[in-house]
Amino acid sequence: MNKVMARVWAERAQAELGAARRFKELLKRMKKFDTHPRILELVAQAEKDEDQHAFWCAKMARKFGHKTGFENPNDVVEEFNYSWTQRPERQRLLLDVVMLCCITESMNASLLNTIYSQSGRSEAGQLIHRILKDEVKHAQIGWAYLGEECKSQDCRFVSEYLIEMATISVKEELFLPVSNSLSQEAYRYGVMPENQRIDQFKATIEEVVCAGLEHFGIDASGLKQWAMLSSNIETA
Repeated sequence: MNKVMARVWAERAQAELGAARRFKELLKRMKKFDTHPRILELVAQAEKDEDQHAFWCAKMARKFGHKTGFENPNDVVEEFNYSWTQRPERQRLLLDVVMLCCITESMNASLLNTIYSQSGRSEAGQLIHRILKDEVKHAQIGWAYLGEECKSQDCRFVSEYLIEMATISVKEELFLPVSNSLSQEAYRYGVMPENQRIDQFKATIEEVVCAGLEHFGIDASGLKQWAMLSSNIETA
């Protein structure tokens, strides 16, 4: 079990490094527009938070036996060619914020909340809780920014890219058939068993992400259908 735990925590450490870099880039871009000063403060803090998370996760990964603490010690962050690169700059920025904060960070926060609630206040669970408190704030950045942008532009175009965003944000492994599933004991080590991840994913997409988008007048019906079909493929 230690090998699996080491890999999961090392993947988290790597993901946190990537998130820190993306928040840093978002801050630079937001400063070009009339972004609310409080949002800029939160984004700057988010970069620092993610760097700290990476350190904590790497430390936990090494405790479980990982050699470096990072899944990719060379710190190479995977790049994607988004289909919205030809959009006007302000729209591209909004789409990037929605993907990172409203989708990715919302899913992270939901996942960590469930893990913490089942961890029995273990050492790993307490670390999950420390990270969770920040991830909730990072998700809120996205919803606050989307709310501000809806005041100055028609944001309904966001719906066109929701499935692409979710596909990028969610690991392909989530939809693979479950083998050697971890037991409930995995929660004590800060990891959710594989056979429970699909239900967590569906609930978060529908109850948090789609509900939030619809609150701002963005059609999320396509994303709901995608989430349902994707999870059905896994369980078929």
